[in-house]
This record gives sequence, C-alpha cells and structure tokens, in this order.
Amino acid sequence: MLTEYRTALQSCGNIQEVLDWKLGEIEQNNLPVSSFTDYIIQGVTGYDNDIEKVNNYIEQLKLKKEELKAGKLKAEQGCAEYLLNSGIDKLEATLDNYSSITITKSKEASQKELRVFVCDLTASEQKEKLVEVGCASWDTTTADVIAVPSKIKINKKRK
Repeated sequence: MLTEYRTALQSCGNIQEVLDWKLGEIEQNNLPVSSFTDYIIQGVTGYDNDIEKVNNYIEQLKLKKEELKAGKLKAEQGCAEYLLNSGIDKLEATLDNYSSITITKSKEASQKELRVFVCDLTASEQKEKLVEVGCASWDTTTADVIAVPSKIKINKKRK
C-alpha cells in the first residue's frame, strides 16, 4: 500500500509560518539548505499530483457519463420497439411529475449537403484582408491587466 506524503505547505493557512518552522527544524537538526529546497518542491509539486488525480477522476467520470447515456438511449429505444411491436403508442403515468410515455417518430438515415467554408489564410490573415477591402476595421480599446504577484518556479534537471 502506498502512503501519500503531504507537506504542511499543502494544508496550512500561513505559508510564512510553515517555512519559518521548517527552516528552524533544518537548522536545529543541522541539515543542509537543500533540505529546505526539497521541502518546498515536495509541497508545491504535491499540488501537481493532486491536480493530475482530479483530472484522472474527471476523465473516469466523463467515461461513466457516456456509458450511462448510452444505457439510457438503449433502454429508450428498446422500450419504444417493444411498445410499437405491441401496438401501443402512448401510456399514461401515475408518478408525480410524469404524465405519460409517448413514442417519437423514427428518422431514416439520409444525407444532406452542407456548405463548408474553406480558406487557406490564417485567422489573422483573413482579418487583414477584410480590413484591406473595407469590410472591417480595427478599433483601439483599453483593457485592465490584473497584477500578478511573484511566485516560485520549480526547474527540472535537463536530461
């Protein structure tokens, strides 16, 4: 069984207090400063591991959702086939919030012609051409850019 290691950085409210505590522990135990670096890296990359786990859960849930939708569709189509074969086109319901079951009309497979826009120009080139021929113009507006505080960057060794 794997044990999940989480640092106090991943669960604390005050980063400065945790780092002061960890630095004190390192100094008290006469450990190298690299221990402090390693602690920070483990704390920050622990979030990456948690994010990856959540992404995996999301993918699993998406697959399960598609599986459930397919099951629902199969049940709806199977019930419709059964009712149609029995000569029934409507059933009244007694459950709260439901009035009846009806059967939708089937649609035969067919083809239809679609217009698809094809252009060899990139989106920015298309914009420039539209401006050139007078069908569009550029407006200048201002946008607020939010302040972003400094953060650490964890650098990996090059292989």
